Amino acid sequence: MFAKPICCRKGLVPGSNPKRILYSSIYYIRMMKAKLFARLSTLESVATTHQTGKKNVFLHSGDTRSAITQFAYGELEKGEGVASHVHPTMEECFFFLSGNGIFYIGEEKFVLDKDVFILVPANTPHWLSNDGNDKLTFVYFGVAIE
Repeated sequence: MFAKPICCRKGLVPGSNPKRILYSSIYYIRMMKAKLFARLSTLESVATTHQTGKKNVFLHSGDTRSAITQFAYGELEKGEGVASHVHPTMEECFFFLSGNGIFYIGEEKFVLDKDVFILVPANTPHWLSNDGNDKLTFVYFGVAIE
């Protein structure tokens, strides 16, 4: 179910209007109704920003009030990879669902397979490739730090 509204949590700012905060939360939930539930099979597959592989985006940066820049499901076919790049103001997290690959963060190499998590610090060169025989699948999200 939904988390308690902000006004019901400990730490309510003294002098704030709990009713206003509650109405604001309800309004936000109504406006975001289309984003509260999504099924991967109904999302459009699009090319990644790096023009290799494909992704299905669950959330874009303007879809929440959080610092999340994107939350997506990604796929790389055998032999595909994402070239080295950096995100100066964003940390990026990956969780691999299937397949095999290689992920570099700076000069450090990580072997990818099912159930591996990777955190890429902001402003750090990184790249990945599918060096296995099957599709490499993963979910990933970015979090703005500035």
